[in-house]
Amino acid sequence: MAPLYERRTGPRKVALEPTLAPWSHVDAVPNRGTAGPARDVFIRSKLQPRPLPASDEDLAFAPVTELSRWIQMRKLSSERLTHLYLDRLERFNPKLRCAITVTRDRALAQARKADAEIAAGRYRGALHGIPWGAKDLLDTAGIPRPMARNHSGIECQRRMLRS
Repeated sequence: MAPLYERRTGPRKVALEPTLAPWSHVDAVPNRGTAGPARDVFIRSKLQPRPLPASDEDLAFAPVTELSRWIQMRKLSSERLTHLYLDRLERFNPKLRCAITVTRDRALAQARKADAEIAAGRYRGALHGIPWGAKDLLDTAGIPRPMARNHSGIECQRRMLRS
């Protein structure tokens, strides 16, 4: 629409001084120093989770916020949760075809390691002990995959393993 308007009236001829700041500059914290916390800290809510469900079906659909709290409080082990999800994956994958390569032994080893760290008092954060899966697009050492090489996937998985 602007080119059509300029064709009828001509371009605007407004003189702007060189020191004029652009219109898009926004200073959210003017003259108050830096914004935000001094360091990047994740602060969890103080909400207590409901009691641990008795059935595995209810546990499988519990929100990750509750799963995380149960693992932190050691009411639920990462190994049990990993077994639960691996069993469901084994049961539903033939119909859903949602996983190409399932690394059961690797997942259980990581779950045991997370449980040992949590038992030793080294809880790393909200995702520590939560089982997770990586799309086959991510390159993982020692695991064959059908897609092309992608080095950004390696760094993504390193970050997930550290969390």
